[in-house]
Amino acid sequence: MAEKGRAIKEDNHMRHDSIPFLVAGILFCITALAADPDPFAVTEEDWAIGLARPEYKGIDPCANAKGVCIENDYQPSVSTLVEFDFDSAAIRPEYNAPLDNLGRALNGPLSDAVLKIIGHTDSIGTEAYNQKLSERRARAVAAYLQSHWGISPKRLRTEGHGEREPIAGNDTAEGRQRNRRVQFVRIGSYRE
Repeated sequence: MAEKGRAIKEDNHMRHDSIPFLVAGILFCITALAADPDPFAVTEEDWAIGLARPEYKGIDPCANAKGVCIENDYQPSVSTLVEFDFDSAAIRPEYNAPLDNLGRALNGPLSDAVLKIIGHTDSIGTEAYNQKLSERRARAVAAYLQSHWGISPKRLRTEGHGEREPIAGNDTAEGRQRNRRVQFVRIGSYRE
């Protein structure tokens, strides 16, 4: 089995062993939530592990890049650590601590990370309204990281996926709450 976080050059195409990355993502969720079932206890280290850049064996596509370098082969993702109230893009106070830990990580071990922040909604309301709401949620989280932690806008991209990608059923209040979230995807690296 390939080492966790390693890419393998094969026939001039970068390929990743997806099992170690899937395991790393699952372990991130288990570590963050099983050790303390409080989702607000996500640490800077948890963020750094969950959004770590792979170590390349062979050609690093961003080794000599300046500015933003998008890495399409592997994009680690963390989801559902920030949820929103119904019809709101306001960040609830209990999510300040996990976002502050993300801010610390983005200024520390993830100091070169470029993140895409994706907003999501439940299915109540029109598709067009939910699309705009999901975009506002993503922008609210990006604005928090910029204003509280000085993260450059060059390193934060936002988009909304509306109600298209639920992670739970929309037929219960609990499911709808889980769907009102943002997702963090490391899409590349930034170097001056």
